Amino acid sequence: MYISQLVQLQAAEKALVKEAQSYADFIDKQLIWIPNAGLKPLLYPSTWISVLGWISDPGNWQSVIQDSLELVQQHPAPLLLLLAFMWFLVISRRHARQQLQEIAHETRRIRSDHFLLTLRALWITLGIAIPIPLLMITLSWGIMNQPGSHLFSQAIAGGVLNLGILLGVVKFLLNICRENGLGDSHLRWPLPLRTSLTRELHWMLPVSLPLVFAIGASYAGHTPETVQSVGQLAFILLMLLLTTALIRFLRSESPVMVYLRAKKPRSWIVQLHFFWYPLVIITPLALGLTAVLGYYYTAVQFGQRLRMTIWLFLLLALTRDLLLRWFYIAERRLRLADAIKRRDEQRASQLAKRQDEGISESLPEPISEEPEVDYNQLSEQSRRLVWVIFLFSGLFGAWSIWIDLLPNLRFLNQITLPFIVDRVVDGIPREQPITLGDITT
Repeated sequence: MYISQLVQLQAAEKALVKEAQSYADFIDKQLIWIPNAGLKPLLYPSTWISVLGWISDPGNWQSVIQDSLELVQQHPAPLLLLLAFMWFLVISRRHARQQLQEIAHETRRIRSDHFLLTLRALWITLGIAIPIPLLMITLSWGIMNQPGSHLFSQAIAGGVLNLGILLGVVKFLLNICRENGLGDSHLRWPLPLRTSLTRELHWMLPVSLPLVFAIGASYAGHTPETVQSVGQLAFILLMLLLTTALIRFLRSESPVMVYLRAKKPRSWIVQLHFFWYPLVIITPLALGLTAVLGYYYTAVQFGQRLRMTIWLFLLLALTRDLLLRWFYIAERRLRLADAIKRRDEQRASQLAKRQDEGISESLPEPISEEPEVDYNQLSEQSRRLVWVIFLFSGLFGAWSIWIDLLPNLRFLNQITLPFIVDRVVDGIPREQPITLGDITT
């Protein structure tokens, strides 16, 4: 009897949580077009005094410590697993530079080159880049989702979460671009791309850290309006910094574009630079202007989707290059085997000719190994397959990220597919067709 009541109570609680989440999602979609307080409060010294008092309040930091201890007490096993995994990553990063150099040397020889070397280099790169960011992301996410956590703890956790994501991605990219690293010896990213990307990330990272923390802290939980105004100012400054970095990295005179015009003058990146370059520059400026006009919530929502889209395409680009490397190694070995076969046939033919006719001819030279990797040697079919996978994955992922903020594009919910699914509508089970919108959400 008691067990059945507990089951019913649990089912009712799940239904209540689901209903509350639906209301929260509805409110979020409506609030996105409502303006916030704006930057005017920052003109008054009392605003900054209030923010400093909120940050320096000892009681607030005691709540952070209390919530952190409760998180450890409630989830000891997952945290121990996390620490063990971090320890394993730290062990893997010992002598990382020397290991990457040895692996890079192996990839230069056809007989020793193998895709497992690339996977090993990827693992070493992750071991160098993500241990600390992974700890920051896990702990902050746990506090933000912990029932009963204090508002100040949620705000600090939101800032730390943003810091962890930024640090993880930037450190990963920097280690990819290092000498004898994944981008240099395996994916063959051109030197101008690696040096330019490293230069921009090095100056952007220290400047962006406090801004990213302020944005995350002001956006998480029910923070005071004064703190939200500070986050709004930090968001505007971050968009200006991002615009500056994009201009330096993608302008016509940048090393990256000079290299592309010299090596790939017919590529769409070079041919359509006049079209996509202004769009890339205008995007962060438009988000900053939106925040200036008082629509901070709107700007942050679009900024989060933009960040997720950038991370998505970076991941897809890395996956694409890994696939190209795998295809290249396979075709490289096939070409070597074919060359050895032709050499052996030619040598056998010459030996037979010398024995029959007594003609003295030099035997074919041994097959020399290719020292450099050139992905342009890949077959056209392989390149097209990789690009099709990259294109459709990018479009599907971007659509899934932006669909909630683009109501005008929800016409896909009206396009039905020849599949039927059982759904509960107004408490009545009904058979309804699956729409194209169901797949994207």
